[in-house]
Amino acid sequence: AGMLLVGALPVLVLGLGAVGLLRATDAVWLALAVDVLLLCLLGWFIAAIRTPQIWIRLSSALITAAFGGALILLKAAVHH
Repeated sequence: AGMLLVGALPVLVLGLGAVGLLRATDAVWLALAVDVLLLCLLGWFIAAIRTPQIWIRLSSALITAAFGGALILLKAAVHH
């Protein structure tokens, strides 16, 4: 369910760009930022289920967000 949410919210942001409420480039960057933020939160909550240790939760959140950032960089490299 978490991964579905991570995918659905950026699509809604992109929809704001499609209907003209946001400029297309702004919608794309905002959707990417929302995706990384949601991945960070997803990493935090998954770790929170498994361990009470704050450092493991924080590490999990940062690693998950870093994967999102890496995907953005790879996508940018492919499109240039």
